[in-house]
Amino acid sequence: GSEADWGFRSTGQPQLLPEGRVVDLERGKGLGGSSCLNYCMWVRGAPQDFDRWSREFGCGEEWSYAGVLPHFKAIERMLPGEQLPGRGDAGELSPRPLWPPLPEVEALKESFRQNGFEPNGDYNGPDGQAGYGDTQHSVDASRMRADAFNTFVEPVLRSRPNLCVASEAYTRRLLFEGTRCTGVEV
Repeated sequence: GSEADWGFRSTGQPQLLPEGRVVDLERGKGLGGSSCLNYCMWVRGAPQDFDRWSREFGCGEEWSYAGVLPHFKAIERMLPGEQLPGRGDAGELSPRPLWPPLPEVEALKESFRQNGFEPNGDYNGPDGQAGYGDTQHSVDASRMRADAFNTFVEPVLRSRPNLCVASEAYTRRLLFEGTRCTGVEV
């Protein structure tokens, strides 16, 4: 733990070596939560994982890849010339590859190619995560960190008199009217 990280740890994981290894679970304390510590990587998750969770854990179709895809597309804004299948074009977040390319990364990709691995032009796309390619980052147009707070909350704070942001506060529970969240008890 630190001023920025809750310091959570997993329980022992029998499938990890050494058997029973405990894993640090970095979770951010600041405005923007874990998106403030996540190396700016934009990773949706593998389509087959969403489908498996939907089936095996009773999450329903809304948690299948087809169910979550509209939500991912709604928050993404791929730039002209970067439009790819299954990606959004009108959201607030513009995932981009690391720029300029690093020679070490280019050498690693070349070694993958030479050893018969298939390239993947978009690991966040409908074809999944198999293969190698460039990492996509959550950065804004000036290539600065685009965390959840400065991407989604900060832009609307001034125009929403009913929205109050309190830092260093702990949430006790969410208040609902039917299925709509109407407040937070701190």
